[in-house]
Amino acid sequence: MAVAIEELDDVRVIVLAERIDSGNAVQTEGVVKQALEGASKILLDMEELTYISSAGLRVVLLAAKHVRAVPGSKMAVCGLAGNVRQVFEMSGFISLLSAYPDRLAALTALRG
Repeated sequence: MAVAIEELDDVRVIVLAERIDSGNAVQTEGVVKQALEGASKILLDMEELTYISSAGLRVVLLAAKHVRAVPGSKMAVCGLAGNVRQVFEMSGFISLLSAYPDRLAALTALRG
């Protein structure tokens, strides 16, 4: 699991890479929760994520719930591909999130 936090003007980008599974989901959740604090526009960039388990989906769901609870906040997801995209589609999460093919499209939507 690798998580990086980037600030792009008014958007906080949380880059999720490698794998999120039961072995690292708690640690990932802690990093993501901390990154959500004080941000009104969040982008979860999953372009480098190669695997996500149900424990990882829980982290994404908790992030989405946090953002929805803060008035005026928005969250987008980008870079879903391969197995990760399949997991989001099969679980129905794809319909719950604002998903974009790449970072540029997601940033445009968040700022629009």
